[in-house]
Amino acid sequence: MKNLICLMAVLALLTLAPMANASMQLSYSVNGGPATVCPAGTGPSAGPVTCVTPNPPGILTVGSVTITSFSALSNSPGTAANSNEFDSTLQIANNGTATATVILWTTAQDFTSPTAPPGLSWSNEESLDGTTGTTTGQAIDCADPTNALAPPGTATFCSSVGALKNTNIPETINGAASASNTNTISVASLSKPYSLSSQITLILSPGATMHFEDSQILTPVPEPTSVLLLGGVLLGVTSLVRKKIAKRT
Repeated sequence: MKNLICLMAVLALLTLAPMANASMQLSYSVNGGPATVCPAGTGPSAGPVTCVTPNPPGILTVGSVTITSFSALSNSPGTAANSNEFDSTLQIANNGTATATVILWTTAQDFTSPTAPPGLSWSNEESLDGTTGTTTGQAIDCADPTNALAPPGTATFCSSVGALKNTNIPETINGAASASNTNTISVASLSKPYSLSSQITLILSPGATMHFEDSQILTPVPEPTSVLLLGGVLLGVTSLVRKKIAKRT
């Protein structure tokens, strides 16, 4: 039931979110294997995107691990209000007898707004929801002013010049449990065009099943002068109201 609710939420987001014209790419690695673009052998495509696999559709099988409905969307090229990227799976299952490590990457390119300076607030929210077994997961988000894709070949994730990381804490769930956390940092400088990427690392015990969601959003922070101006306006309005009340009494 939880997985069904998650899928319905993702479909709702796909319906409500503006369709991105920018390139998006999904990639994965299982148990130390090579980073593979999904679908295998293809490059980035217009988002929203889902890892499309045949027989059965939407279910990616690598060894003992199955990944169902690995998807992502964004609002690239962004708006003055925010830029965002969202990714999730319906289910990940380790059907083997040994611990499995799954790394998933998503990238949305060609963001042009908002930029910094002025400052930005950047939130990274990760959520894990388990059914059986034990899973430890962690999300690392990246804002890259070189507009690069992830994973970048053999280089370290988010290693481009000027790239910024937002690293969330590791979360562990056991059985039918859930965990989530939001990590928010400030960004002083980010030029356009930039890409937003995520690296999700999941360690699943034998027989573990779970799903995850990760989202990141950058929003402008009001400049100090704007805050002072707003504060002055509020004080002025408050003063006028007090004077009117005083006259009536």
